[in-house]
Amino acid sequence: MPSVPVVAEVAAARSLTAHAVTVGCCLVVYALTLRHVFEHLIVPTFGYLGYSYVPGPPAVSVLAVVAAAAVAASLPRRVERPSHAVTWIVFGVAVVPTMLTPHYSGYLDTRTALTLTLVVGALWAAVGWTVRRPLPSTPLVPPLTPGALGVVLGAFSAATYGLMAVTTGLRLRVPSLDSIYDVRDEFRDAMADAGPLGYLLSPQSYVVNPYLVVRGVATRSPWLVAAGALGQVLIFSATGFKMVLFSTPLILVGALVLLRLDRLRAAGFAVAPVAVLVGATAADAAQGGDTWTSVLSRRFLVTPGTLSAAFVEHYSTAPPALLAHSVLGPWTGGHGRLPPSLEVGDQLLPGSGLAANANLVADGFSNFGWAGVAGAVAVLAVYLRFLDRCSAGLPVPVTAVLVVMPSIVLSQTALLTSMLTHGVFAAAVLLAVAPRTGWSPRRAGAPR
Repeated sequence: MPSVPVVAEVAAARSLTAHAVTVGCCLVVYALTLRHVFEHLIVPTFGYLGYSYVPGPPAVSVLAVVAAAAVAASLPRRVERPSHAVTWIVFGVAVVPTMLTPHYSGYLDTRTALTLTLVVGALWAAVGWTVRRPLPSTPLVPPLTPGALGVVLGAFSAATYGLMAVTTGLRLRVPSLDSIYDVRDEFRDAMADAGPLGYLLSPQSYVVNPYLVVRGVATRSPWLVAAGALGQVLIFSATGFKMVLFSTPLILVGALVLLRLDRLRAAGFAVAPVAVLVGATAADAAQGGDTWTSVLSRRFLVTPGTLSAAFVEHYSTAPPALLAHSVLGPWTGGHGRLPPSLEVGDQLLPGSGLAANANLVADGFSNFGWAGVAGAVAVLAVYLRFLDRCSAGLPVPVTAVLVVMPSIVLSQTALLTSMLTHGVFAAAVLLAVAPRTGWSPRRAGAPR
């Protein structure tokens, strides 16, 4: 009769195999769906934006899918920390498209596309290993009481909406998806002399308001939910930022579902991108348009991958940016040269003024080449460890919901920009000081 340790090892091996098969199958379905949507929906409709379908060798494309599936199998099987959720969300939204779309988007030759796939895949597997390492279970700093944090968030929100009132105006007129670019132009003009408002809006919409919604769901307070949702509507009405609009139902549904779960399995994160692609296609088929394909499939999932390839193509020959428009500006110069997003945007659509805001892979390569990609991923890994320390003692479902928006920001924005001005660092600070009591009636901690 096998000993107990042997039985446990066999069970663990079976569980690991089942996880690898499950997420591997999910990745294959995701890859096929993404390629189909790209070829048959995005390129024919949005080709004028620079999208083209140029398939590479089939064997190399298959290798890219296998590599993505292998990386997925190496990531945490269960979401037990906020870093696990961030790792899976960024993987689905940015890493997988970056590994797959360069093989048929036409920007890179076969060798460079495969190099991008393997480098990004290896680095992300290393991130998955890093976030599984043990951590202390004590809070990083003493958390605030609910009342004290309420005062802090109330003052922050008052400053945000007060500046909005005198700069852009407060209105509940929700613009249609077809008119949001006009709203954005108006907002951009208004922000020319807005002072600190630009630094308050992102933390408010990506961190503070989602926190109010999640806390309201957990404590069954409709007033907190309404305050967070109303704030998002006000910000979307003034800015036209689609991510702010979609974050409200996403956070609300996520809180209602996840706060009732004892365990969060990674398979759900692997399935989510497929659901987005299929849902967007079905919605457009039902209403006879292409709005949802543009907003969700194209902008949310396809563009992070194609822009990564476009950045690699451009900066393989152009001089590196060397963070000249960021923290190293005083030392590396950059005067007279466009920031990477505008430089690549002008290459994609000359004279359009397009800001090709891309993810940490593209940003890292634009500044320091392949070493920059590795450096950006390393900085993110350090941040994820810090995020886990900040969240010690909070229920895992709560932290998983609260990092959704910062994860999406990381998938579509330069790393330092997302941390310093788009609320990613603010999310860690809020988790550090958030009260550890008064949440959903679940266990108030998680395995660390």
